[in-house]
Amino acid sequence: MPRAAALPPEERRAAIIAAAEPLLVALGRDVSTRQLAAAAGVAEGTLFRVFRTKEELIHATIASLVDIAPAVAAMQRIDRTAPLSHRLTEVATALRSRIDRITALFGAIGPGPHHAEPHSDFVEKRRRDSAQLVQAIVEVIGPDADRLRVPPAEAARLLSALVFTTRHPVLNPEGTSPDPAHLVDLLLHGIVSLDLEFGDPDLIAPDLALLDPDPDRHRHDPDHRNDPHDRHVHGYSAVGKDA
Repeated sequence: MPRAAALPPEERRAAIIAAAEPLLVALGRDVSTRQLAAAAGVAEGTLFRVFRTKEELIHATIASLVDIAPAVAAMQRIDRTAPLSHRLTEVATALRSRIDRITALFGAIGPGPHHAEPHSDFVEKRRRDSAQLVQAIVEVIGPDADRLRVPPAEAARLLSALVFTTRHPVLNPEGTSPDPAHLVDLLLHGIVSLDLEFGDPDLIAPDLALLDPDPDRHRHDPDHRNDPHDRHVHGYSAVGKDA
C-alpha cells in the first residue's frame, strides 16, 4: 500500500484515528498495529511515534468518536430555509449516525482497560456536551420556534431521546427502529389520529384547547360537521402547531 503524504502532526494523528475506526469495528482489539498502520498508509514505526501503544490509539479513537464538536458542526450546516420537518430529519439522521458509530465501536472492542477521567469530570463534560447539542438543535428549530407547543429546548431533548432510545442496542434489542423521517413525523404529529368525527372524543377532547387556535367556534357547531378544520385539525400536532 502506498504511503500517505507527509502531514502536520495533528492532521497525521486525525488521519490515523479515522483509519483505525473501521478496523476496530471489524476486528476489535485483535487488530494488529501492522494492520492499523497499513490502513492509515504509514509505517508501523510512524504509528508508534504518534501513539505509544495500540491501547493509546484505541482510547484516542473512542475520544474522537464521542467528541460532540462534529455533531454540533453537522447541525450548523443544516439549511435553515428548509421546512421544519426536513431540518429535524437531518438532525435525527446525524444523531442516529453518531449513536450507531459509537455503539458499533464499543460493541467491537468491549470495555478494555480503564482510561476514564475522574467521575466528576466525566459527568460535567457530559452535561456540557448535552447542553451544546441541545443548543445546536434549538438553533436549527429557530425559524419555527414560535410554532411549537413546547419550548425549543424541550423539543430538542425529546428528539435526542427518541433517537437514542430507538437506536441503542440495550434499549432496543430487536434492532428495529423508525427511519429518521418517520421518527420526526411522530414527534411533530404524535401517534394518535386527530380525526374528531371518527376518533375517540374522550381522548381528543382534553387537547382541543391546545390544538385549536379558535376553540370558541365549537359553541356554534358542537358536532363539528360544518368546519373541515375540525374534522382533521389540519396543521396541528403533538409538538408543533404545523404539519
